[in-house]
Amino acid sequence: MGDDGSSDDTLAILRDFVAEAPFPVDVVVNEQRLGPAYNLERLLVRATGDVLFPCDQDDIWSPEKIEVLVRALEESPASGAAIGNSSLIDGAGRPLPGSLFEWAGLDVTTRKLLASDSSAAVMEIARRNVVASHALAIRRSALDLVLPLGFHWHADWWIAIVLSATTGITIVEDRLVEYRLHDLNTVGLPEKRPLPNGPPASVLIASFDVLTCLMLPSHE
Repeated sequence: MGDDGSSDDTLAILRDFVAEAPFPVDVVVNEQRLGPAYNLERLLVRATGDVLFPCDQDDIWSPEKIEVLVRALEESPASGAAIGNSSLIDGAGRPLPGSLFEWAGLDVTTRKLLASDSSAAVMEIARRNVVASHALAIRRSALDLVLPLGFHWHADWWIAIVLSATTGITIVEDRLVEYRLHDLNTVGLPEKRPLPNGPPASVLIASFDVLTCLMLPSHE
């Protein structure tokens, strides 16, 4: 767990959890605030598990989330990550209509595309982020591909675009998280159109230069 300069009772809550948890818990307190992406990057580097589950939200995981996504990766050994669908709730926990996949426009055709590790998959994710970290499971072995996280990108968006270019992403239909929507969401629901506030063109071009190199076959 990484505390990135919290000003409330977060650290006290974490210490109570550490004392009661039936498994080892490592709490890292940043000396200066890093921001969501770099705080996550620091924790991913420290993690030791074979499959990693970012948990930097106030959403509600279903009890079977870990089991379902791990099984999905076992059934797709080439995939660097798996994502599940999410139900939507408001700040008080009341159900909202739709699902994350519906809002992201993640139809059957797009889901097959994202699993294909193709240039078309890269272009689709560059156009709009359809991967949310709360629904993500990433192989530790894939960290060499996605770290360091790309500057100007949301962390989950960067992970999605790199892995769509290199390993493909396994899509799980099950709704495995209740995604809480409120005014303090760092990202919130994706737009149903190309993102106007995405990375600037120069960053996109530089990022695609890197991704093109990743996608080229080796001649060794």
